[in-house]
Amino acid sequence: MPRVVRKRIEVEAVLLCITVALAVIAAFILDKDSAPHRWHPAIAWTAVTFFTLVLWCREKWRALSFWLFWLASLFLQAGAMWLIFGRVLVRLSLGTLFVMPIAFVESIFLALVFLRLERRLRRNADMS
Repeated sequence: MPRVVRKRIEVEAVLLCITVALAVIAAFILDKDSAPHRWHPAIAWTAVTFFTLVLWCREKWRALSFWLFWLASLFLQAGAMWLIFGRVLVRLSLGTLFVMPIAFVESIFLALVFLRLERRLRRNADMS
């Protein structure tokens, strides 16, 4: 296996381990004072969305604009998850696997939004 491919697989494996570790920590924290498994779909949705976004935008990792966009989107996602699962769907028991397709579509949407935003910022910088 070429060295570059092996390094890429190692980086992705480390990112996956970090994502899973953060999701488990979030589950422990959020399950303390609420019904068991209530927040698991929200955690899985967020983890899948942002892990996939990072993998798809791998070429943009060196750009500060990508990480600012990623962080802003993560904060908006956390607020949306709190609103959806904490206020609107309080009594709904939703399985974790049901949110996976939604998370996948959301990651595609966020990647497209970022690429369009980046193109617009680059065009504005060229005009200046």
